[in-house]
Amino acid sequence: MVRKYQRTPGSKPYANFTKENMEKAVDAVREGMSQRAAAIKFNVPRISLLRRVVALQDVKSINLYNYDETNVTDDPGTKTVIVPRNTKRVERVQEHSRASISIMVCGNANGDLLPPMVVYKALNIYENWTQGCPVGTKYASSASGWFDMNLFETWFFSILLPHVEATREAGDTVVLLGDNLASHFSPKVIEACRTSKIYLSPFPANATNLM
Repeated sequence: MVRKYQRTPGSKPYANFTKENMEKAVDAVREGMSQRAAAIKFNVPRISLLRRVVALQDVKSINLYNYDETNVTDDPGTKTVIVPRNTKRVERVQEHSRASISIMVCGNANGDLLPPMVVYKALNIYENWTQGCPVGTKYASSASGWFDMNLFETWFFSILLPHVEATREAGDTVVLLGDNLASHFSPKVIEACRTSKIYLSPFPANATNLM
């Protein structure tokens, strides 16, 4: 869905949004309203509101994190091939298992990368599946090969949160950017973010490729 914002005449893109509404949205976020709700209520671009909030909180680059979950398969096959004209039979032998693997990666604006978490589409994890990955990599499995709410909690509490607590200075605010998926917003994660002063800011739907 494309959201249309009310604009006033002006030549510069950022000058088209009223400063008064942006300040009201920032104040609402400070008082506990979610960034998404504030952007909708005061009719301001959500990404601009995020920039404003981050700037006002003076978030250090080491405390600005972005995580992303991606899924890969080991089937490199294709339905389209190029063969000589009048070929009667086309064959291609290629080993694959159509296995599905999800990987959660995360880093901060300082350039530091956290150990990844790998989720296999399987019932059990075999020892040879856990070899050759970076130190600290965590492994799990699920029926779909994707992260569910429980697996996201495992990543959050076993990889992200310990790293945050070990690297930030006392009183620092942490901003966590990521996909807007329901499985990423469990009550446990939200409460941990609240008590640990972590600002959880999901991207707008279908906008990850624009970031």
